[in-house]
Amino acid sequence: MAIRIVIGGPPNSGKSTFSESLVRALQDQGTDAESIDLDLWSPTLDYLQGRITKEQRDEQKRKLITAKEAKEAYTRFKDASKEHDVIVGDAPGGISEESKQICKAATHGIIVCRDDNTDQIRVWRDFFNDIGIDVVAVVISKINSTEDITSYEPLEVVLADLNRQPKVTPILKVFAALLGAKLGV
Repeated sequence: MAIRIVIGGPPNSGKSTFSESLVRALQDQGTDAESIDLDLWSPTLDYLQGRITKEQRDEQKRKLITAKEAKEAYTRFKDASKEHDVIVGDAPGGISEESKQICKAATHGIIVCRDDNTDQIRVWRDFFNDIGIDVVAVVISKINSTEDITSYEPLEVVLADLNRQPKVTPILKVFAALLGAKLGV
């Protein structure tokens, strides 16, 4: 069975950059991994990957998302796991019925939160727990910081500079290896 990891957390926390960086780190280690943009409100991952322009992304932000579109995103997330061993889904930055529908396709969750907004970790942990998703890691993003693994159980990491420039750092490589071992990939 494929693993579908949803990356959740508040807006502007670095979820999209982390999603793409994590996939690159997993691929570097030989894992068949792929990322998918599930954020219908602000498709930043699609923008980072060059699939859409900044203008298209900004236009999408003004659009109301329907239950039908959320169901289509859910289906895309599930279907992507037929082609890859690990799918990393970049989730919407807000909690709603539509985001709940989208995230239900996940097998695991990772919370990404800025260091000045860590009270949101509990909110997102509760959200994932309510829909039956096991939170396997928490990522604290900081503007300028020393990256570090701060806990192994649960898996927690501090990553610096998640600023729309995906990159694989030494700590992210270690994080990806620990995550892969934890998930059996």
